Amino acid sequence: MFPDAKGFYDYCVRNFDTEILTHASKEETKIAKKMFAQKWLDKDVNIRFFKELNDKYKYIGKAILVDDYPLHVLNHIATNKQPGIIFNYQGKNGWSNVSFKPDPYVSTLVIV
Repeated sequence: MFPDAKGFYDYCVRNFDTEILTHASKEETKIAKKMFAQKWLDKDVNIRFFKELNDKYKYIGKAILVDDYPLHVLNHIATNKQPGIIFNYQGKNGWSNVSFKPDPYVSTLVIV
């Protein structure tokens, strides 16, 4: 349905109130992530940073979390009672290892 992350991002921006929430404990990291998002997604990207990596779900509230780490999505669902999408870009995430789940070809899991 979407050719790449930019296509998915553009769809979300057109149809939903969209922002990127990402971890950055240092100012240099914030600058680098903002520049990356502006280059590949949109120069006016709405990006918000948080410091505690495993507390992401606390900042999301009534929204859909799209994340590459299952624990973040599960915490979001349990705490906020909202859906989440776990993605696995090109099968690079360790949780998609064949020893972890039966189908290594599934690259996106939607939990509602």
